[in-house]
Amino acid sequence: MKTELSALALPVLLSFFFLTGCGGSDPDSANSSNRRQISEAEIELRSKWKQRQVRDRHHNKEVAGEILKLAFADDIETLESRYQQYRSEGGHTESGDRKLVAFYSVFGQYSDWNQVDPERYYGDLETMLKKWIETYPESPGPIVALAALYTNWAWHWRSAKWASEVNNKQWEGFRDSLDKASDVLTTYEEVGKEDGQFHRIKLKVGLGQSWPHEKMQATFDSSQEIVPDYWGSYYAVCYFLLPRWYGENESDWHDWLVNELGNASEKVDSTRLDEIYAQVCVALHNVAYNGRDEPRMTEVIDIDWERLKRGANSWMTRFPQASRLPSRYLLTAMYAGDFPEAKKIVESMNFEYDGWEWWGKDDPQFFGILEFLQNWTEESDQGENPE
Repeated sequence: MKTELSALALPVLLSFFFLTGCGGSDPDSANSSNRRQISEAEIELRSKWKQRQVRDRHHNKEVAGEILKLAFADDIETLESRYQQYRSEGGHTESGDRKLVAFYSVFGQYSDWNQVDPERYYGDLETMLKKWIETYPESPGPIVALAALYTNWAWHWRSAKWASEVNNKQWEGFRDSLDKASDVLTTYEEVGKEDGQFHRIKLKVGLGQSWPHEKMQATFDSSQEIVPDYWGSYYAVCYFLLPRWYGENESDWHDWLVNELGNASEKVDSTRLDEIYAQVCVALHNVAYNGRDEPRMTEVIDIDWERLKRGANSWMTRFPQASRLPSRYLLTAMYAGDFPEAKKIVESMNFEYDGWEWWGKDDPQFFGILEFLQNWTEESDQGENPE
């Protein structure tokens, strides 16, 4: 059943999502067209809340930091040892990410880890990974890592611009890097396919190379044979099925997700399936339903809000130190008009928030939410003045 926005939800969304200067502008700047008055209540809230010093990125860095140092030191033996350790032991960081995923983030998110001068060292990583493959030809680790590096570099070339704004040189670099990633995945498939992340990288290549739906589905099915409870594979196909990419209808990704979670019910327990549902929904809300001209997810899709709540709360209970999912879940709850749930999420944050998720330390969107929730009551939602 679709979630209905409460009577106050729409004007609230319009006021603190679009008219408060969110998106990085300075609300106090005399030259800003988005200048607004900061209320005394907001000033008080700002004095109570602080940015988290340790967030998801820092938890992942505990793994990624060491791997990056080993990679630039060409310490292939230790890299292989760490890879086998994370692959056999499994486990998660305190943020809830799999340690093996954090391991691969060094290569698959290299341009994020090194935002200062990624071009300078990219070639060194490429050379090291090729050497690693030669040294350990039966190991999936360096195969997946090299394909991940090429895929990362492809999207680094592509940038976050709209397709019409990407120049010919960028398109050439994008396609060339994806071809390299595809060649690695094809050449070493027999070895690499034993690692679940191999298929996750293939899905990302498939997005960039406009694979047909059948090929994406087959790749997802292969990933399910190894890691049926990895939310990243579900997310990759759902992202592919967004209308901005290759979906025909707004609900395509959600229909597919519900169906595949049902198919996985014999392999994965229901609690974990609820978590995957929540993780995918709040992540897609963040990228596809949070903009001025984008539709509201709970208005255009038959979201199972109770299932999303169960999954998000289960996940946050297991990983109380995480910062990314609570932030995105809070925003999703506000758009859905579930203000009681939003208040619970805020209370669980203990006056610390992830500035990375909220456009910095003075984000008017976040503090607008706090001020609204501070005044909101069940009675005010029935039409009475929240004051």
